[in-house]
Amino acid sequence: MRVFIRPPWPEPIPRDLKETRLQQFLQQMSMSELAETTCAVCNVRTPAKDSKKLSISKIPNIHLLEVFEELNDLIINIQSPSLQHSRSNREISAKNNNIKITGYAKNPSTFDSPSFYYQNNVILYKSGLFQQNKVDMCVLCQKCHGALSKGSISKFSAANNMWLDDIPAELQGLPIPEQKLISLYRHNS
Repeated sequence: MRVFIRPPWPEPIPRDLKETRLQQFLQQMSMSELAETTCAVCNVRTPAKDSKKLSISKIPNIHLLEVFEELNDLIINIQSPSLQHSRSNREISAKNNNIKITGYAKNPSTFDSPSFYYQNNVILYKSGLFQQNKVDMCVLCQKCHGALSKGSISKFSAANNMWLDDIPAELQGLPIPEQKLISLYRHNS
């Protein structure tokens, strides 16, 4: 005669353990935990809780974010067409129906780009900038903040000749699998 020894049936999980795990899950899935911001120096999305928010004027060693001579020349060349075709504003005088044309030239110290903030030879990504109480603020990821605090330039900084424009037209219409393959290598905004 064989005796079958049955293993004990798993006991129910205690209610307090279930509640604790559920609370931990909800906390880890909350918007504050999942929120991402974009670094103004390297344009990488990072968790908001791990990033540093500070005034642009308080960026440590900001002189390291100044563009190189070649990049500065490129920015000036990009600006040249916009300087040649400066905007004009028309003012119409109601008294004698005269049209007065006033021209506005762009300030040569600023770079008019939808992606970049360029002032005083310092270049930052606009996606990492915001205003708080009328103060220009920026977001720095831990790597960029650490590198700048130690006196070195971030590897993927725009000032390090890494990128100077929006996504090329050839790459904008990629199918999702190709986008995912590229994002495995580098996760930009």
